This record gives sequence, C-alpha cells and structure tokens, in this order.
Amino acid sequence: METLRHRAAVRRTGWHSLALAGLAVATAVSVLLPGSASTGCYLWRATTQPVEGRGPALVLPVVLIAVVLADRLWADRSAVRRRVRGWAAPGLAVLTAAVWTGLVVQGRSGCSSSPAVIGTLAGGTLAVGVCVHWATRKVPAREVLLDRGETVADEPLNQSELRATFVQLCDLVAVRPARGTTAALVPAAASALLLLSTLLPWRELVDAVALGPAGAEAGLLRVQLWELPYAVPWAVLVAVLALATLAAAVARAHLVRRTAAAATGALTITGTLHALLQLPPRLPDGVGYRPGLGAWIALALGVLLVVVSLLPLRQLPLVAAAAALGLVGGLLVPDASAAPYRPERIAGAPHRLLDLNGGQLQDAMGMRVAIGTSDPLDSIAGRLDGTPGIWLLGRTGSEGSTVFAYADDIALPQVALSHGPTPPALLGVTDQRMLLLAGGAGDRPWAVLSVPLDLVSADISLSHQNPDGTYYVTPGVEVLATGTGPAFTQRSADRSIVIWGGMRTWQIPAAALRAGMKLDGFLVAGAGRPVSAGPDGTVARQTSQNRVVLQRPGSGPVQLTGVAPAGCPLSRDPASSSLTVGAFAVDMRGNLWLGGSSETVVVTPDGVLRPLPGHVAGVASIEARADGSVVLGVSPGGGDQVLVIPDAAASAASYPAAGEPAARCDQRKAAGGSASYRIAPVGADG
Repeated sequence: METLRHRAAVRRTGWHSLALAGLAVATAVSVLLPGSASTGCYLWRATTQPVEGRGPALVLPVVLIAVVLADRLWADRSAVRRRVRGWAAPGLAVLTAAVWTGLVVQGRSGCSSSPAVIGTLAGGTLAVGVCVHWATRKVPAREVLLDRGETVADEPLNQSELRATFVQLCDLVAVRPARGTTAALVPAAASALLLLSTLLPWRELVDAVALGPAGAEAGLLRVQLWELPYAVPWAVLVAVLALATLAAAVARAHLVRRTAAAATGALTITGTLHALLQLPPRLPDGVGYRPGLGAWIALALGVLLVVVSLLPLRQLPLVAAAAALGLVGGLLVPDASAAPYRPERIAGAPHRLLDLNGGQLQDAMGMRVAIGTSDPLDSIAGRLDGTPGIWLLGRTGSEGSTVFAYADDIALPQVALSHGPTPPALLGVTDQRMLLLAGGAGDRPWAVLSVPLDLVSADISLSHQNPDGTYYVTPGVEVLATGTGPAFTQRSADRSIVIWGGMRTWQIPAAALRAGMKLDGFLVAGAGRPVSAGPDGTVARQTSQNRVVLQRPGSGPVQLTGVAPAGCPLSRDPASSSLTVGAFAVDMRGNLWLGGSSETVVVTPDGVLRPLPGHVAGVASIEARADGSVVLGVSPGGGDQVLVIPDAAASAASYPAAGEPAARCDQRKAAGGSASYRIAPVGADG
C-alpha cells in the first residue's frame, strides 16, 4: 500500500520533468533547424558571415536535459528535487539572458525576432517558470514521510515518537511564507535583468545608408549604454543601486531591499525618460535616432521596481524619500543625451570646434565618424551661401564614405558614396545638393560633381566611361566639370572655390557652380598654385613652394615670404621673418593668415605681422569663412584636429605685433648688416 502511495506521489510530480524534457527538445529544434535566410539571424546555416553565439545557444538545451536527468535521478527524494530545481531556476535564467543578449547585440535586424531566437528565449523562460514553481511550492507531509523511507507501524505511536515525527516535519516542510519569497524574488530578478539590459542596445540609428561593410545587413547602428562616455556615471549609479537591491533581496533585508528598489526604479525611470525626450529630430529622409531595446526594458523594469517597493505600504516615508533621491539623480546625473563638450570662447584665441583625435570624431550621441581625407578641412564643409550648417565626410569603408549632416552636435548619415581608393573633397552645400571634387590622384581624371542630398547612395568613382566618353555616375548626380591630373581645392572668404593642379588654377564663384559651366572662363594667373581672395579685393597667391605674393586693391603685388635669410625670427615685418608656409587664406577684412610647420601668424592690412595667440603650429590647411571666422586644420602629435577662431576677421588687428626685425633680417630699408637686398614688387606671374 505504501509503495502504491509513493508511486502516486511521484506521478503527481512527474509532469514537471516531462515539461522540462519537452522544452529541451523544442529549444534544440529551434536552434538546430535551418531557418530562412530572410530573417537575417538563422543560427544553423552555412554562410560567409555566420551568426555569433550559436555555441551558447546550443548549451541551453543541453543544460535543460541535464536538469531533467538530475530531476529523475532523485525522483523519490522531494527535498533533493526541490533543491535541484531551486538552483536550476537562476542558472537557466542567467544562461537564457546571456544567450539572448549575445544574439541581439550583434546588430542584425533578425536577431531579436527570428524563430530560432524567439524559440530559445521562450524555451528558457518557460523552463525557469517550471523550476521556480516546483522550488516554491509547499511539499505535502506525506511525500516528506515517504522521502524518509520509514515504514508505518500498525501500532499507534507514543508521545515520544509523535514529537520526533513533528520535529522532522517542521525541519523539512516548514518554508517561508509565499508572499515573503515572492516579494524578495521579484526585485532580485528585476535588478539582475536591469544589469543585463545595460548590455543591450540603448540607442539605435535608423540608417538608410550603409555604414561600413555590415551596414547594409544590419540596417541599424546600435550603441550600448556603456559605450557612451557621458552616460557612464549614470550607468554606474544604476548598477550600484541594482546590485544593492539584489544583495538585500538575497540577504532578506526587507527594509533595505524596499528602499534600494525604490531608488533604483525612480533613477532608471527618470534617467531613461530624460534621455528619450532629448533624442534629436530625424532628417527629412527618415534618418535619425530611436530608443533601443535596452532602454525600453530598463524603463519597464524601473516601473516594476517602484511598484514592488511600494507594496505593501509599510515604511512609506523612508521608501518615498529613497524614490525622491532617485528622481533627483535621474535628472542631474549625466545620461545618454547629456550636453556635449562646449568650449569656452576667448576673443581672438582659437578654440576647439571638432576634436578629431586620431582622425575620428565622436558626436554628442556617441556616433564615431572617421575622417577619411588627408586634409581634415576637405571632410568638413558648410553652406556656400554662408548660412549655418555643417556637413562631414566620414570614411566608412576602404573605398566608400558617407556624408553626415552635423547639426546641434549630432552627426546623422545622409548619402553613401562609392569613390574608389581616392576619397573626394567636400566643397560645400547649396540648393540641397552637395558639391564634391572626386578623383584627382596622380594622372587620374577628376570631376566636380553635384550630388543631391536625398540620394541613398551614389557611385562617384569615375572608374567607368559611357559610350560618349563621359564618366559614369549614379543617375541624379550632375558632372559640372572634368579634368585630368592632380587636383586640389580650397574655399575662399569671397564664396569662391579654388581648384589647382598641374599647370592651371581656376577660381569659381559659388553661384557659378552649375551644370553647363566652362572651366576656361575661370582661369586665373598662376601655374597650378593655390589662390585665396577676400571680398574686398585682396588676393594672395603662391608662386613657388615657399613664396607667397599679396596684392591689395589699388597696389601692385608684393612678395611677403621667401625673402628673409634663413634663421630670421618672427618680426613685425613679414618679409623680414623666416616663414615656412604650408597654407594661407585671406579673410573678410583683408587679413592674410599664414600657417605651416612654424608658428601661425596673421598679416593685417597695415602690413604688420602678428603671431596667433596660443602659439598654434603644425597647420596643414586654413580656410577663411564668409561669417568672419577662420578654420585651421592641425595635426598635433599625429592626430587631426580642427580649430576655429570665431571672430578672426574682427579681432586680428588686436593681436600683439611681433618685435622689430634684427639688423641682418630687416628688408624694409637699404642693405644693413649682412642683408644685401630689399623687398620689391613682383609680377603677377611670380
């Protein structure tokens, strides 16, 4: 009779093992069954780009089978089975979350919704539910007695035997109330999942163009919370409070657990909502940011933590105080959309506009844009009519780049360019079209192109020719001008574009950059050398490698550099100073800015040389803009950097002038000292 009772008890609990076995089989099938290639995340199919995380996904059904075998091994020991399933529940939860997280963070569009991933997640979640149910249910006293393996005597028990049996039952059956177990289990699980949610994507870029080799496949650029430098303090605070909640739940410290849960939930809710509300608006073509999976999960877990901390409503004042501190922390501690670095503007001194350390820009949302041109100013351009706006040319492949719209310190991709091994130079934007100089390396062809900003991608490699001899470009792209040989560009303050190379130099007004333009009508004096012009008529041109000639309205051209003997220090007379000129530009008020390996200087209209405050050296390029600012392309320590002087044209005259030239270097008067010549006007052709 007792054997029959024992078998009945085992049968009543056998469905748990059958359920676990069925879940193990279903999970294994979902992982091993080849899925459709259209999902983007099939786990078991031969492919050139296999999905990572297949190994851990196979571990889950193996662990489920191991739990079933252990459960059946101790089928006649209720207490041992309860311990096995009690330990299996958190283990399976962690394993399921790790497998799912490893698949989702890859950035593939189907790795959060494919049948294989959903089957793995559902199987692991249901298995955890089965184990939790068995671990928390009350064990009938009859099953405990059967576990002890004792025979029931026919004679009635005496008082001593009854007392001993009662003590046995209390030790084996007595468990904490279900309410207390649930109240500790829920915040502990929510805190653990909140920590895992920080590894999921918190922000996604809805990307209509390809960002690198995997851009077309992924379709989304995903960033985890820990990858945002300005979100790290907020993430650390969330992690510390979540760990405190988890530790208090394990230690069954009721009051501490409720307080920590309230603070964690309030901090997570306010910080996440604050970040979501500050996401920048999308571009007209739909490119922009949206909240990631991690943000939504964290928001839901924060709400759950607040609810479980308030119920039941005991010690409400203390819990409310902790929630208030969490609210304040969520608003004040930096989050995923904190204000980016904004430099202090000092009159006349250059400050940082974009920091391209190592040739890479990181914007306010964590987007990393690799500048792909040797001159950083070739990758940064504004509107040619002088209105506000900045566009970036970022390298996203060995022969491809993407044009980013840079507004409010946020970089959003617009057009993907396929340009071959030579990256183009971004000239500017006008009429919702960007102007580029493509090609121009060595003796290869080059072309001035007008590319619409509403294109998804464009081929501007100039590697194919049409039957009529023109170069193939994507339909919609206009070819404004073509040439052969080396080609370089520079923007001038008078809103003109200068192109030079070989034996010719062209200066083209921005308004003339239209289809049908003829390059021959824009030739200027100079044999393939750069020219810079200001709106007041001041023109500077380079006549040889280290000679710059300046011509102001109403006067002849005067050579400013390459006159003084070697070793002459900077002085108020530019011709009496040894200057190594690598770049120059004329600004809105006729100031001439000179830069190179030596210290950067400016020559004001009164002919006085004034060193730039801050002692900026190593300038590779200079651009004078129509708003009166001057931008410098610098490479300090091997890393590209862009500096801007906001009020350059207005403040140049206030810079302290350099000292008087030495006697042997002075070119303002007849020969003195060892100087045997004086400065003289030169012809326009140098």
